[in-house]
Amino acid sequence: MRIGELATRTAISVRALRHYDQAGVLSSVRQDTGYRMFTPDDIVREHLRGPLPVQQT
Repeated sequence: MRIGELATRTAISVRALRHYDQAGVLSSVRQDTGYRMFTPDDIVREHLRGPLPVQQT
């Protein structure tokens, strides 16, 4: 699923999901079109994990 659908299903903003993807918290696969693709396992994992970590600056 694309990042927008993951955002809708998890109630997490697209921007936050991109951040977590870059930080390695989530893993995505890039399609030839450049879209990030996530699996349903990403939804389950994030709901079981609870709130995603926020880095302090």
